[in-house]
Amino acid sequence: MPAPVTSIDTGGPAELIRGATTTIAPVLRGEDGATITPSTWSAALYRGEVALLTASGTGAASWAIAIPATYTLADDYQIRWAFTWSGGRADPRQHALVCRSGLHPTLAPADVYTRAPALNPAAADPLRIFGAGQSVLTVAAAAWRDVLAELRSRGVRPHLVTSAEDLLGVHLARTLQLCYQSAASTIGEGVYLDLSERYGVEYAALWSRLTLRIAPDSQVEGPDERRNAAPLMGGSFVSSGRYTGIATGTARGVR
Repeated sequence: MPAPVTSIDTGGPAELIRGATTTIAPVLRGEDGATITPSTWSAALYRGEVALLTASGTGAASWAIAIPATYTLADDYQIRWAFTWSGGRADPRQHALVCRSGLHPTLAPADVYTRAPALNPAAADPLRIFGAGQSVLTVAAAAWRDVLAELRSRGVRPHLVTSAEDLLGVHLARTLQLCYQSAASTIGEGVYLDLSERYGVEYAALWSRLTLRIAPDSQVEGPDERRNAAPLMGGSFVSSGRYTGIATGTARGVR
């Protein structure tokens, strides 16, 4: 009997670039995390209750959405999906927006290797913490999704951020945190768990003093404004000085 679908990952809000084509490819997963291929899928881009564009297919869902240059720049669009598979059906909805351009990371592997040389697979004695198909790049991609989610939770729409380089620090800290989480689980906790926690503290601290350049809400030409990112609400990473005084340099390749 096929495994039931327990999650549908749409990748977050769809940033659709006006006058360009953006590909959206949701992933269906079972309770064991394995990818499940739907039998059929269909999708429609709505604004209000008006269907603007539609698509459908069989097998894995992938929609290359060509947004006309005449569409209004706004964040009140929605993609309505429908998936069927053996023994089931789901109709998730995905928030979408039409914008001039998206926000892209500026982090490069070299940035990671400068802080943690042993994560470089070309190092003399590299940390072997990644499974098949995984690398610093895949971890950085997961970290970037966390950064985008954090922006949204603070009321900042990512597509209006015009200073992607200002996010390099938080992206790097989150990437290192996730890398050392992986090291702690594959090699053993010890110093790698401490390092993961240390970079978690750094991640939170960087957010607390982050200033971003934000385009006007109308997305028209005009002067950008500088905006402080709000402090983290709630506990999250820091608790009662637990991470104070963590030694550095006690694990291979750590700065």
